[in-house]
Amino acid sequence: MIFFPNWAYFNIYAMSSWTRTIVIPLSIFYAYKPVRKLPDRLGIKELFVSDEANGKKARRWLTWHNFFTLTDKAIKYLEPPQQNVAGNRWQRWFWHARRQLREKAVRHAAAWLLEHFEDSDGVGAIFPPMIYTVIVLRCLGYSDDSPEMRYAMKQLDDLKIEEGDTLRLQPCLSPVWDTTLTMNALADAILDEGSAVEDHATILHALERATRWLLEKEVRRRGDWSVMNPRLEPGGWFFEYRNGFYPDTDDTAMALMALAKTERARYRSYALEPSAFRQQPVAAAAERALRWLLAMQNDDGGWAAFDRNINREVLTKIPFADHNAMLDPSCPDITARVLEALGHYGFDARHPQVQNAIRFLERTQDRDGCWTGRWGVNYIYGAWQVLQGFKQIGYDMHSPVVRRAVRWLKSVQQPNGGWGESCRSYDDPEWKGRGETTASQTAWALLGLVAAGEANSPEVQAGIDYLLRTQEPDGRWREEPFTGTGFPKVFYLKYHMYPLYFPLMALARYERAVRGTVLPKTLAKVG
Repeated sequence: MIFFPNWAYFNIYAMSSWTRTIVIPLSIFYAYKPVRKLPDRLGIKELFVSDEANGKKARRWLTWHNFFTLTDKAIKYLEPPQQNVAGNRWQRWFWHARRQLREKAVRHAAAWLLEHFEDSDGVGAIFPPMIYTVIVLRCLGYSDDSPEMRYAMKQLDDLKIEEGDTLRLQPCLSPVWDTTLTMNALADAILDEGSAVEDHATILHALERATRWLLEKEVRRRGDWSVMNPRLEPGGWFFEYRNGFYPDTDDTAMALMALAKTERARYRSYALEPSAFRQQPVAAAAERALRWLLAMQNDDGGWAAFDRNINREVLTKIPFADHNAMLDPSCPDITARVLEALGHYGFDARHPQVQNAIRFLERTQDRDGCWTGRWGVNYIYGAWQVLQGFKQIGYDMHSPVVRRAVRWLKSVQQPNGGWGESCRSYDDPEWKGRGETTASQTAWALLGLVAAGEANSPEVQAGIDYLLRTQEPDGRWREEPFTGTGFPKVFYLKYHMYPLYFPLMALARYERAVRGTVLPKTLAKVG
């Protein structure tokens, strides 16, 4: 598999980036097949059910799933024996050639893995490939005190959270994401001269420090994305502290917005003319990121997270694609966020690439008027982001597409004035827009409605009242449900700052829309 050329229909760069970083280490220790025998008392046989309990097998024979399953069985049948065995000359030659090819493939895959240690908080900077890396290094004979093993173990240690006598492991860290969202929220709070926030200077100082930190995180090296885009200059931002091989469009778009808003807040505070490209090196970083972002648009008009055109549906039928995320297709929430970022730099609905993105969003609107949220839970997240993206690029906010979305958001508002949606909505559409009310999802709904020109509606006023009523004395909001998405139906994330910067963002934009009707102390306290 590691030797398949990049032009082949199936190759490692036809997979999503996260699948790639998992499959390559998995394939290495599959070649070694390390085994640890456990006593029965430490086994998990109670988790397995009988074949009868799994129900009848599908009657259809000609399916891609069956094809890949049979291919998998054939590959296992041709697996080289662990030891030399008797056989005729051709069998011995075949097994010898097979073993040599396997050894060469393992060396090639191991070199790929070791290369991805560079400029990274672990391979892919996320837990699954990081733990597999440790097993692979053991298989390859690295000692516990080798630099490679010490590096791999340190990345795992950095994910630990110790609280009293408990230990938890985070799946990853999100400093760039949290920083850019915080910058957007703080900048929103002070963009207008009539803002209710009193200490502009302190916030502006924090924004300038965050800008310097963010510029240091800009990607200036080629990563996996460049294999299919060899002429594209590096640019953009990743999600973690270090993940140079994997900048993503979502963080890049959010960083571009943060830089643009911070610059506008800075020039307004210093009574200068606003300009998104006034200050170097902000201008150069933004220009590089914009070029990179535009070049990452998919052929269908949308944007995915890490790569272009990773959309070959047949690959989802491969048996090891059990996490249902083999691909990285275009999704409405990221596409709309890119549009929002482009709008801050002068792009509008007349631009050809923006027009293609608009058509993608119009095609993917749910029949109820909402959009799915790939990276946030779920339809509320998608609807908010699309409405905000439309507004920023000058889309007609009175169009039927927008009005359907507005009606849907209003229809799922809860009696307490807030909004909430359960992760179950990914499994069961009946849960669309339903679930325990949360501050972050209430803020998303409000942001979408305000963007659609509904700031003076009773639904928005009720949502604002909900946020004001549920704010804690220290300025925070309490939120227990998980509202972030890793892999739909499989893996969800809890961002502890979501119930802080999103409500601040919603209150600030509402204040700007209705000219200062939010209580001054509320915004000052949050800020």
